[in-house]
Amino acid sequence: MHGEVKLTKVGNLPPSLAKDLYAQGFILDDAIEHGITTLSKETDCNAIVLMRSLCELSGLVKNRSNTLSLTKKSLSLIESGELFPLIFKSMCTKFSWAFFDGYENEQIGQAGCSYSLYLLAKYGNVECETTFYSEKYFAAFPDLMTEQSPNGSSDSSHHCYEIRTFVRFLEYFGFISFTGNRFNHPKIKKTPLFTECVSINL
Repeated sequence: MHGEVKLTKVGNLPPSLAKDLYAQGFILDDAIEHGITTLSKETDCNAIVLMRSLCELSGLVKNRSNTLSLTKKSLSLIESGELFPLIFKSMCTKFSWAFFDGYENEQIGQAGCSYSLYLLAKYGNVECETTFYSEKYFAAFPDLMTEQSPNGSSDSSHHCYEIRTFVRFLEYFGFISFTGNRFNHPKIKKTPLFTECVSINL
């Protein structure tokens, strides 16, 4: 039936569909692009896992008898212009940003994420290192700085915030561009898409 996807026995998207989604090129995975891993199933790519999760959390698809199908809600939203706000809100409030990592503090980055958006709106016209933002974030939320590096420093807290906020959130939505290694305190700058989609009074 049109609009339905039969899942695999373990509940994943069919491999052919996962590969087709990735081939669209919307979000590329560094490990896949550099040949470290190969895309053979849904769970090989975080972006695909996230996409499906957000669709389910937003009520756009439902899973019945191991089959995904569109909901009536999704059909109306596609033409209403309200699809992006719904997906974005689900990312900020429903999906756990800690899902893809092993950090103990699940709140870092996601708690107060609106403040990160404010910071990007205010300072994002100029390219700055991600540490510029993480320092301001933890100055505002010092109780969240709980991740300790082996040497006892707070580097792990900063890294956790930067990966969750910039690599797995803002870049996924096309809101920032990177200069340098995105996993090692790169420089970032907001994109025109951020200004177009996010309205913040400074």
